[in-house]
Amino acid sequence: MHAAQSLNQNSIVTRILLGTDSSLQTAMVSADLLSIHFSRIEALVVAAGDVAHLARLGCRTLCDALVECHEHANSGDVIGVVDCLSRAISVHRIAKSLLLGIVELGDSAVAELARLGVTLASSVLDDLGCEEAY
Repeated sequence: MHAAQSLNQNSIVTRILLGTDSSLQTAMVSADLLSIHFSRIEALVVAAGDVAHLARLGCRTLCDALVECHEHANSGDVIGVVDCLSRAISVHRIAKSLLLGIVELGDSAVAELARLGVTLASSVLDDLGCEEAY
């Protein structure tokens, strides 16, 4: 009986975290959008500059995190889902930091795009209960 209850609790937790309206799903979609955002910033700047390096790093980090998160989420166990949630939080913090660097280093058009990304990352972190004051 105890094993059945544990299995039901695991599946309930997994469904709540991975459901279509969940914060984790939103974070995963946001990570994908931020990856595209970094790619667009990279396309606007000189390929060898600091901003381009930050944009490439952001894009690569987000893409890697998405792959790992999907693998963990597809495992169907609570530990995998929690690991995915932890990874989503971490990658949004990284993206926000990189984008803040781009705001400081980029020209006005690039800085404006980076600010939009900062807003998205901040919103997701806030939704996940992890936003800290800067």
